[in-house]
Amino acid sequence: MNRREIIKYTALVTGASLSAPLLSSLLVGCKNEVTTASSSTLKYFNDKEFEIVTTIVDLILPNTDSPSGSEVGVHHMIDHMLATVYDDDEKNKYDGPFQNMAVHLATLDFFNQNESNQTNILSDVLAYEESGLSDVKKGLNSLRQQSIAYYLSNEEIATKFLNYLPVPQVWEPCTPVSELEGKAWAI
Repeated sequence: MNRREIIKYTALVTGASLSAPLLSSLLVGCKNEVTTASSSTLKYFNDKEFEIVTTIVDLILPNTDSPSGSEVGVHHMIDHMLATVYDDDEKNKYDGPFQNMAVHLATLDFFNQNESNQTNILSDVLAYEESGLSDVKKGLNSLRQQSIAYYLSNEEIATKFLNYLPVPQVWEPCTPVSELEGKAWAI
């Protein structure tokens, strides 16, 4: 049995339902499998939902000096993880807030706005304090957390845009950023 199998089984045995999606992303997140989405390749979302995910992923992780979220396949990883790793209870907890977020964004004419207005709308949603809109905020927060986690665990991002040690050696907790060329550590 190899190390990855042992880690997977340990997570299952301990019942760490919150760590399962993140652990799996760390194990398979380095694969850079970017494909064109179509109804036949999507595992969890339908075409319209996937379009929402792709738009939001690229607003959260735009193309700057590093590739955008969709350029490294974050949107596909989210679809894959929801379909293959999340159990039915986790999917139900994810679906309600996601659908509420999608409906709310549609009422704000989100998808007909320019990128700057879309970013402002997402910022406003994250600032919501109204209890009636808590599911909308929860849906966006879930998507945002997944996007960032899968982006940082992507092989291209980890090896080209972050400090990366395939086999960590000595842990140095107080290393000056100047010694790290201003880059954060890959997960």
